[in-house]
Amino acid sequence: VDTKHTDIEAADIVTVSYGTNDSNYLGNTTSIGQIAPTGSTFNLLTTYGAIQSGLEKIIGYNSSARIIMIIPATWINWSYADDVAKAIIDCAELYGCLVVDFRKCGCNPLTQTGMTSDGLHPNDATGELCGMLLADAMRPVYIL
Repeated sequence: VDTKHTDIEAADIVTVSYGTNDSNYLGNTTSIGQIAPTGSTFNLLTTYGAIQSGLEKIIGYNSSARIIMIIPATWINWSYADDVAKAIIDCAELYGCLVVDFRKCGCNPLTQTGMTSDGLHPNDATGELCGMLLADAMRPVYIL
């Protein structure tokens, strides 16, 4: 968690989008690892460890902020995607976070050209659809 540009202490809601760039940076050779008890020393070279470490840093900065975990849209045939989604869901459950699944926006390798601006990042219409998914997921939990 990079807090240099983010004021987590004052936030009511913190969104965490983990997966696509993290895998790109670390490569698909990154170990998924396994969930550990809260307060553990986490292996940051595993998916679970990186997610848990980040969540615990956020909670340490602001224990009253509601955390929303976002499962990224999957535009390519990325075998690691389901494992990352499971890790996000498992960690969100352990830490009491809401989960929003951007894979539900209709993304897949066949829709990639029409739904992205550059082959990876959502275009305006897809961004609006993801925003609606986020708002719909938040509605029962937060007064919008």
